[in-house]
Amino acid sequence: MKFLAPVTPALVNRKRIWSLALRLEELMAQVSGISCQGCPVRSYYEPAGEADTLEWHTASRGIRGPTASFSVGCRPLRARVVFFEAALEVKDIWVSFVSINGNSFVSGLRFVRDDGHGTSLGYIHPGNEVKIQFSHDRKSDPYFISGWRLAIDRFGFRAIAVVTDEGTISLWTGEPEQSPKWCLDGPGERISVAKAEFDAFKLVSLSRGATPNASGDQRLSWRARCLWSPDVPPDHVYFNGTYDDFPSKSFQSLPVTLSTIMIGGPYGDDLSQLIEIVVHIFDVDKLMGFEFFYTDPSKNQSIGRLGPYGDDTQWRTKAPSDDFRLSMAIAGPEGERIQGVGVSTRQGGICGLKVCFPALVTCS
Repeated sequence: MKFLAPVTPALVNRKRIWSLALRLEELMAQVSGISCQGCPVRSYYEPAGEADTLEWHTASRGIRGPTASFSVGCRPLRARVVFFEAALEVKDIWVSFVSINGNSFVSGLRFVRDDGHGTSLGYIHPGNEVKIQFSHDRKSDPYFISGWRLAIDRFGFRAIAVVTDEGTISLWTGEPEQSPKWCLDGPGERISVAKAEFDAFKLVSLSRGATPNASGDQRLSWRARCLWSPDVPPDHVYFNGTYDDFPSKSFQSLPVTLSTIMIGGPYGDDLSQLIEIVVHIFDVDKLMGFEFFYTDPSKNQSIGRLGPYGDDTQWRTKAPSDDFRLSMAIAGPEGERIQGVGVSTRQGGICGLKVCFPALVTCS
């Protein structure tokens, strides 16, 4: 059999199918007998549920409609709501996980009050629960929840952190490293109701109640209305949006993330170490990425797609087509600072950049 398998297509295909069958068996063993906890909300697949009359702030990624065909993303099959008498005050929160193809996804939440009683939301796996933890300097007293920080990939939620009404953020529970982040919180606003949607195995959207009839600015800030990569920026950083529909528009049917880095650190302390900015240009005039270099190399960082780019890279349109790596020196240790940035755009992309130092430096 070992001799025939490499040369017999039927046996090769059987080996592949057997591997897939073992994965499916492992997944079904995890979820067998597990029901979806919470109050059912009326939906396409559960028309007998209660009507949803509330307004929500929602975090999700790649949600597909009940009849849409798709190859990437998630289709909600069940919607659940949990209500709390006044506000969500808990002693502990436990996060359930399910393993799919070697990746761990959030499947449910269990809120435990100070009296030991709890409320469950979603698929709870008692043998695969992790308690949300705070840093050691926080007391273990009950706390009120005002929101969550969420790490969401194309197929579901990879990690979750809690935001208290005091603004304290817990440690991540799960695997957040490679996924964009969503800030679903309202500082000082205690949660009294939460809604979640699930596919057959895991959490695919999470919502907190919204204030009815609130203005757009009060209802949803930029920090709380889209995905950020690699992380949500600090709340003292101002972002006034974009001139088009970004990030509402999608790429390959998935919401586009906002990528951001703090070149001076959260409070500008690293500007005194900035010594070089490098711009990567593709196909003559397309600005693709930036690198920032510091006197302390451990602080070097980049954003965007960096060169070199292959000759067969998609979207080459120029003939001849050239790529460039342009360097701009900055004497950060001597007190030189960026005073302004200007851009030139064409067909929705940046084709020219002007960085203003005490002496003007231009690249385009």
